[in-house]
Amino acid sequence: SHLFKKYTRYLAAVLICIYVIIGGPVSGFGINPARSFSSALIAGNWNHIWIYIIIPIVGMLSAAELFLWTQKNK
Repeated sequence: SHLFKKYTRYLAAVLICIYVIIGGPVSGFGINPARSFSSALIAGNWNHIWIYIIIPIVGMLSAAELFLWTQKNK
């Protein structure tokens, strides 16, 4: 586990780059929720704004649970 600790920031950076390079053109996502919110506000198009609100919360809670689970199983 200490081996991966040194490389966590690099892995996170690579995953974000892959997400932006592949996910952006495919889904048309916006990585900044504030920008997505302001565009929806001006356009009056609120069809998929829930994704930008709910998914970061779900991701945060999932990461916290995964961390607690891995710490418990040591």
